[in-house]
Amino acid sequence: MKKFNIIALILILSSCTSVPQFQPVNLVETTLIDYPEKGIVVFATLGERLVAKGYKQDGPAYEIEAGMLVDNDESFFNCSLATNTRQSNFISRKNTSNGDMCAGPFYYYWIETSGETTTNCNGTSQTTDICFSNAESKFYLQRKPDFVLNQNLVTKTRKQTTSSTNFVQELIYNGRVDNNIKFIYREFSEDMIRPAFNQTVQYDFNDSKFISFKGLTLEIIEANNQLIRYKLISNF
Repeated sequence: MKKFNIIALILILSSCTSVPQFQPVNLVETTLIDYPEKGIVVFATLGERLVAKGYKQDGPAYEIEAGMLVDNDESFFNCSLATNTRQSNFISRKNTSNGDMCAGPFYYYWIETSGETTTNCNGTSQTTDICFSNAESKFYLQRKPDFVLNQNLVTKTRKQTTSSTNFVQELIYNGRVDNNIKFIYREFSEDMIRPAFNQTVQYDFNDSKFISFKGLTLEIIEANNQLIRYKLISNF
């Protein structure tokens, strides 16, 4: 009886130690954008950024495309794991035993390979992290490492996100027509590549050498269709 208890204890301990442990990691870089320095005369050419202020966050991430992530898996009632939206998330956890990096949460659901729902494959939505195996060079579900994902739908990428501290405003020089100098104002939020808001503004250079917009004030020293020389008085 005592021998049986010892064996049972060994089995329990070994099963506990085999469970992967994950620790949080932060690989995201936060950058302050605050250009130019106040009170210094600088210049920019046509199409260049004059002023920018805000924070942006950038870091390694995983991205999945819409489609069948796991096709007709026998271990799960022959259902297929699918997603209908592109999703991306920062890498946020690390497997302490093998170094695999994970990102999430990602949303998915179980359906038939045909796209229909049945009793077993009822389309219920679930979430999980997605990890990348360094040893086998493959993506898998963190909850079920044996579920190897469609590698054509999952990629490593870099992600830039928006938050209360990740909002960038910038002003771009757009040239001069007669006495009017033109600018493009842009705001970046969810996508740091494409502006979320875009507005063209213009000012009469003869009327005033100072321009103000959304808290920004510039003193214009010189402006033509090739370049502009200016001084920042106050930023956004």
